[in-house]
Amino acid sequence: MKEREFDFFRKKHEGYEPYTSHAAIKAFENAIVPIEFFIYKSTSVKSIEEKPYDFDAIDRMLSRKVTDFHTTRFLIKVFSEMVKDRDSERALFGAEGINSIESRYNKKIESLKEKLEKKDDIDIKQELARLYYELALLNEKQKDIKKFFLKTAYNYLKDTQKGNTLSIKNLELLINILLEFNFYKKALDTLKALKIVERPHLLLLMAKVEFKNKNYKQVYDILIELEKYSDSLDDESKKLIEYWTKQNDRTA
Repeated sequence: MKEREFDFFRKKHEGYEPYTSHAAIKAFENAIVPIEFFIYKSTSVKSIEEKPYDFDAIDRMLSRKVTDFHTTRFLIKVFSEMVKDRDSERALFGAEGINSIESRYNKKIESLKEKLEKKDDIDIKQELARLYYELALLNEKQKDIKKFFLKTAYNYLKDTQKGNTLSIKNLELLINILLEFNFYKKALDTLKALKIVERPHLLLLMAKVEFKNKNYKQVYDILIELEKYSDSLDDESKKLIEYWTKQNDRTA
């Protein structure tokens, strides 16, 4: 290895340091940093959730055209931390990341609204409800904005109920909206009006609502019922059940 390369690894945190491989190659082109910066940023391997965050990995995640909501929520968490950073480049990176995500949501929403103006469509309203609900969760710390998005999501979803039955997916969305509003009793009454026997997904949703209502005995009974369907539950559901079981043990 050349002396210059040794110097890179010894001094790489001194002075200007690009945080992504894209920024590194631009800095190299302008003779600000050696090419080793780009190589290092391009080949660095670490967990995406490990701190300090891997800016290049986060930049790649942000550049994807389609990301699941769990990933989007994680990105917002990271960017919200970055905007408070004393380092101006990190703060700018965080602010641009948040703006990028919000812009994607706004474009999707505006496109759907334009389609809705031309034709009344239940599927479009349900998709708008989902997007507004996600925006509400992404703005968790901004209570007024969160409340506005939740109310908008609720109104779109209720509008689709007129003469129609909600799918399990949208029923779950409705219940989650009610829970975010702390309307625990209303969420419980909504589910109790349905036949949920031998429907594990709805049983799991009922357990969640009963837990929020602090009806731990009912939660326990549902957990016993859910044991018959353990093979059909995903890992996230199993983790929830494990958490509820521990809570029931504490209150027993």
